[in-house]
Amino acid sequence: MKLIRQIKYSVLLSLISSCVLCAKSTELLPGLTYYDGPEELTGKLLFLVQHDYTVTSNSETAASIYEFDLSQKRLRKATDSPVGTLIGFPEGDTLCVKYWLGEVGMGKATNVVIYLKSKEAAQIVHLEGEPQNTIILGNHVFIELKGYDHPSPGYYLTQNSRPVETKIVDYDIAAGKLKPFNFTDADTNQPGEYGGIYRLGDLLYFHYSYQGAKTNAASKHNLTGDYSFDVRTGNISKVKDLDTRYEHFLFKTFDGNDIGFDGSGWPIEGSKLIFSSGKTLHRFGRACQLLQISPDRHFAFVESIEPVSSRKFSPLGGAIITYYLVDVSNGKTRVLLKDETAVATRSSIWGQLYWVSDWQ
Repeated sequence: MKLIRQIKYSVLLSLISSCVLCAKSTELLPGLTYYDGPEELTGKLLFLVQHDYTVTSNSETAASIYEFDLSQKRLRKATDSPVGTLIGFPEGDTLCVKYWLGEVGMGKATNVVIYLKSKEAAQIVHLEGEPQNTIILGNHVFIELKGYDHPSPGYYLTQNSRPVETKIVDYDIAAGKLKPFNFTDADTNQPGEYGGIYRLGDLLYFHYSYQGAKTNAASKHNLTGDYSFDVRTGNISKVKDLDTRYEHFLFKTFDGNDIGFDGSGWPIEGSKLIFSSGKTLHRFGRACQLLQISPDRHFAFVESIEPVSSRKFSPLGGAIITYYLVDVSNGKTRVLLKDETAVATRSSIWGQLYWVSDWQ
């Protein structure tokens, strides 16, 4: 009898525990589950959902951008959107989607739609090639393009017989105008290649490679190198160690520590999340990606992708994606979201989720 009572007690505890777990999980959308926890989280998660991945053509309403308020635990649809790559930054006041129209095809994603925090209409920018990188900074969207000296889908055609090059274009949101980005000083406005754009705080960083004649002026300024651009003042300054600056700023916690995954994939990919000092923060059971630090810099946002061989509505493979929350103060780790949309439904989350301080 004592053994039977123990078994009954164990089963009861298991059922109670299961009920608690169920109470703490919420299906935000079919196939997308949110798991609540004790943390006082702030900000919002933004993501783009394709309505039906079995439809091969794209349109301006083929997807929707959603926001999930982490403090209010409330989901809302922010706007309709084409299917494409969502691009956001921690402030969350401006979003972009890189997209194509019509049937999908190589090199066709040469359009960018810009959504503003205010209720103004979205702005659409048509480009001469697919964006290689896109940076939102203030009222500007900086886009890096690549070109070849022969026609190639998704790339612009270079001038002056250059076999390959990159350039940066600047879209001014307030003015609604697109223009080439280059040095503003006429003395240094020489022919060259601009690329490798990063954003660090309120500055745009880029690499410039001088391509003009070896004149005294070029030698004097030693133009080739890495630069920072202050969008507020228009000042351009030469800098050193751009990669190191980017790496450290990207995953810096509230107390000034740098974190990342140990090993050859540092800081983005790996299974052991560590401080730059070498101290272990958390070990995962499989390879993961460090997506970002929360806007308040108290949590790491980590992604784990589990491939599956088939989907309910498609013979093609898919993936179950689990998003983890890691408290950088103590290493406590738990599941925040699980995305099974592409496996269990006709919809699919496209690209990365962004944790922003605010949106609408």
